[in-house]
Amino acid sequence: MTVAENGDILDAGKEIRYRRGRNKVDTAKAVREYITSHGIKQAFIAERCGWTKQKTSAIVRGEKRMAADELAAICEALGVPYDFFFVGMPPKTAHERR
Repeated sequence: MTVAENGDILDAGKEIRYRRGRNKVDTAKAVREYITSHGIKQAFIAERCGWTKQKTSAIVRGEKRMAADELAAICEALGVPYDFFFVGMPPKTAHERR
């Protein structure tokens, strides 16, 4: 992954950090909200990615930090582009950052 000129996407080894201004976007939360709103089961993602249900659950719940290759696998399983969970996400409000 390359670093954008404006510094929005940062690659810290394998860990994904994405910043909108000074706010960190919770990628696991974005994935969780997407699959919930679309009626997709975590078992479907686990099967498509070749992971255990436990690993998938830990990633989606945010208990395990999501690596760049794991996000890529989830995006591929869902049929969405890699940056899907970053584009158009509004920055968090001061209340949400607390």
